[in-house]
Amino acid sequence: MTAHNEARPVEARNAFGLPACSDCGAVADGINLRHDDSCPIARDIDATMAEDRDWFESHPGATERRRPLTWAEREVLKAASPVPEGTPLRGNVVVRQIVPGVRTRHFEVYATPRGGVA
Repeated sequence: MTAHNEARPVEARNAFGLPACSDCGAVADGINLRHDDSCPIARDIDATMAEDRDWFESHPGATERRRPLTWAEREVLKAASPVPEGTPLRGNVVVRQIVPGVRTRHFEVYATPRGGVA
């Protein structure tokens, strides 16, 4: 992987046209994305997934959790979305537990235009 402080080519994209991680430069090879261990986006996503797991463990029988979009999820979505750079993204994540240990995430996200109201 590229060192954290080295310049990375902006044009790096995977086969689906998704860009590289804005922090560590990781590029997905389909559905897999391996960030550098030092990547704050990856660390935040890992922590968020652990929080989701813990929430379901402490709420037996629950199949759905709605929570705010995290910073790292927002960064990944901004990089992969067609919204203009600098447009704030806001929203929620609906986490659904299929069976214990297997969850899906659905992003309910909207963009707030600069100077506009959403």
